[in-house]
Amino acid sequence: MPTSPSTPKAPLAAKPAPAQIRGLIQAKYPLISVLSAEEERPLKELGRLAVSLKMRPVYWSSDLGFHSGDRKPVEGLPPARNPDEALSAISDALSQRSGKQTLWVMLDFHPYMDREVVGSGAAFLVRQLKGLSFALEAWSGLQTLVLLGAKRVIPEELASRISVIDWGLPSVDDLVQAARASLTDVPTELKTDMPTSEDEVEELLRSVAEAGRGLTLEEFANAVALSLTTLSKIDREFMLAAKKQNLAKSGKLGWKEPLPGGLASVGGLENLKSWLKARACAFSQEAVDYGLTRPRGIVAAGVSGCGKSYAAGAIAAAWGMPLLEMSMAAIGSKYLGESEQNLLRTLEVARANAPCVLRIDEGEKALAGAGAGGGSDGGVADRQLATLLNFMQESQEGVFIYMTCNSLESLPAELLRKGRFDAVFFIDLPHLEERMQVLSYHLKKRGREPGAYPIQELAQAMEGFSAAEIEGTIEDALFRAYAAGGGLRVQHLVEAIRETVPLSRAEPDKIERQRKAAGRAIPASKPPTQTEETKSRFAGIGSGN
Repeated sequence: MPTSPSTPKAPLAAKPAPAQIRGLIQAKYPLISVLSAEEERPLKELGRLAVSLKMRPVYWSSDLGFHSGDRKPVEGLPPARNPDEALSAISDALSQRSGKQTLWVMLDFHPYMDREVVGSGAAFLVRQLKGLSFALEAWSGLQTLVLLGAKRVIPEELASRISVIDWGLPSVDDLVQAARASLTDVPTELKTDMPTSEDEVEELLRSVAEAGRGLTLEEFANAVALSLTTLSKIDREFMLAAKKQNLAKSGKLGWKEPLPGGLASVGGLENLKSWLKARACAFSQEAVDYGLTRPRGIVAAGVSGCGKSYAAGAIAAAWGMPLLEMSMAAIGSKYLGESEQNLLRTLEVARANAPCVLRIDEGEKALAGAGAGGGSDGGVADRQLATLLNFMQESQEGVFIYMTCNSLESLPAELLRKGRFDAVFFIDLPHLEERMQVLSYHLKKRGREPGAYPIQELAQAMEGFSAAEIEGTIEDALFRAYAAGGGLRVQHLVEAIRETVPLSRAEPDKIERQRKAAGRAIPASKPPTQTEETKSRFAGIGSGN
């Protein structure tokens, strides 16, 4: 039986969207909000579902009013292109007790419930929709209204009367079918570079579909068509490029390039590297069969500029995975439940690209207010935290979440308890040996031979420098050398070091607080084997080359 008007609808188990909707309809749930970035695929499935339940599918859109699947008018219903007229027409149809069982599907209805878009008229429609929900529920047969759109707007007055479903992204099999259909539809001259063997074609289609995971069916089909017209074939690399472009458009999820060199390109952090190396093979099916659980993720806390974000690219390269970056700022929304839905949809795209590394920078800012009892944000941070934790708990596909933060004390306690993230690491300012590694790496990266410079003495002079500050100092020295019209000399480096005021000297109290808050974290670095030289920052450094 449906829940009472005062009881929120309980979330359903993770089943395919059509199966969830079927269950809701059979249980006589009156209103269903379906969030989908695509329209054609859900419409086809909803039509099939209606027929299987012996219901009449009726569609409504502001351009056509009521229409059937072939876009023709529906007998017995007025055009009703205005939303209030459409709801009134549904109510009139329900009053005819001998009417047909109907699955009503309204497209892009969400703007009409947005008070900031339509003003006071939204209140009337919300009241009208709420009243209609009781009539749908009371009807003797099956009557359900589905609101299908790319954006979910659920006024508080309807929160207890409407069930929410995220349609989800197409599977690899769906994408393979779409690619095969594209091949059938295009003329022969547009596919001259395609393989001729049926087995080779099938292998290529599946490879391209794997590359297209995370795209909607329409985005994928468009990329396939463009690949055919541009290259005369369906190309996997072309599909990957198209996916990166589509992800960038949303602003919520970015596709980043892994760091060349992998973990070897990160100076120091030996404890973190050892932990990561031990888990590099844990994403395979063999590891799962052995009894291992795929790593869920880690928190990397520490001083700004010490390589927290940088390390994510090295992990992705070392593990041979794509690197995705989630923007929590772009996920936020003013509408009830939409921030969580944006987060869930973004995590779903990440899951479609698994195994992958998903970087969330400055987690303490992203989840500010979580655990504070609702606070001034109406509980949005709490619900986002719950969404993220639930995803980490249930996801088995291999999305490795790499969350950075500056201070562990700012993160919600629920996030750090055992069983959430696999580990919490603290990345401190690099000690002498690590500074030597960072200095050597960035000199070599810029075409300079580290052995030509007094690396240890320079690193000693950089005591208290972060990895980013070491890199910045080398950049400064190179500008000095270029302006002088010669090669990079030790004196250029010394001058750049002298004029750099690192954060450790500018804000020592801040760094000390970060270190104190890191008592429960694993040090990312091993203790140094050499003692810092502190008697003089520039002792032993000659003007040299």
